[in-house]
Amino acid sequence: MTASTELGACYAAAMEAARAAGQLLLDSLGKLRQSQVRAKGISDYVTDLDKAAERLILKIIQKRFPDHGVMAEESGQANSKSPYRWIIDPLDGTTNYIHQFPAFCVSIGLSRENELQVGVIYDPLRDELFHAVRGQGAFCNRTPIRVASCPGLNEALIATGFPYRIGQRLDPYLESFRQVFLNCSGIRRA
Repeated sequence: MTASTELGACYAAAMEAARAAGQLLLDSLGKLRQSQVRAKGISDYVTDLDKAAERLILKIIQKRFPDHGVMAEESGQANSKSPYRWIIDPLDGTTNYIHQFPAFCVSIGLSRENELQVGVIYDPLRDELFHAVRGQGAFCNRTPIRVASCPGLNEALIATGFPYRIGQRLDPYLESFRQVFLNCSGIRRA
């Protein structure tokens, strides 16, 4: 199998795995019991659904690529001699999911020799699959997407979030946020 053919197969597997995990999350939304939610740290949670979605993703990927390495949020790393490594966040936005706030997704990436090659993000609520392969453009479902053309920050609409592990970096972060806020067209935070 050539590197290009293998990358295409990885791309297809990532999209299949993201959709399968997303469907699992969608089917279970609003059905979590308190006993299925645990704190990993301050404002950092894991649910039984995080783990189930990760197992589903890994089952799909490892069936096709058993020699690839893995770095997954819940199960950690599975190293290998392969130049390929999967990067998996099975429920990106766990706190939102727990509270049924409609902003969560499945995130899957693939690196080859530490250079990102494939990226897939699936939003099951909107059935939007964002995906890209290095050098081949980015898409939402099958529609090409690109960064908006904007002549300067003063005309840009900025989307952001606040990191939950900010600790002592809060003041510099808020100062950066203030500078962007004062110099752009607007800021949105879902």
